[in-house]
Amino acid sequence: MNRFVYNKSTLQIVGKLYPHIPLDVELELNVFPNYGVNKTDYDVIETDIEMPILIIQNGEILGIERPVPEPEPQPPSEIELLKQENAVLQLAIAETIEKQEVDKINNQIALAEVIETLTIKGVL
Repeated sequence: MNRFVYNKSTLQIVGKLYPHIPLDVELELNVFPNYGVNKTDYDVIETDIEMPILIIQNGEILGIERPVPEPEPQPPSEIELLKQENAVLQLAIAETIEKQEVDKINNQIALAEVIETLTIKGVL
């Protein structure tokens, strides 16, 4: 059974009591420095839940719930996989086009140099 210290006015859990630590020690060492020094503001609640959530209505504790666990990450859907594949293909096409443009420019420069050389030598 887990024991928790809670603030009676705010109904907020402010500490956990371990079996070997008395309430007064927990209050003195951990609760008072962080939440205030009035001992009458605090009480203990017992539950088998590891980290409980207090159910509060009109300033009273109605019950205790377990926290909702984080959902497990789901594998990507088929549409998401297709979108990822499409993005990879678009990037590959863009890189291919860029390389073709660089090659085209280098060929134009080489052709211009050949024409210049032939013109200087009087062949053209």
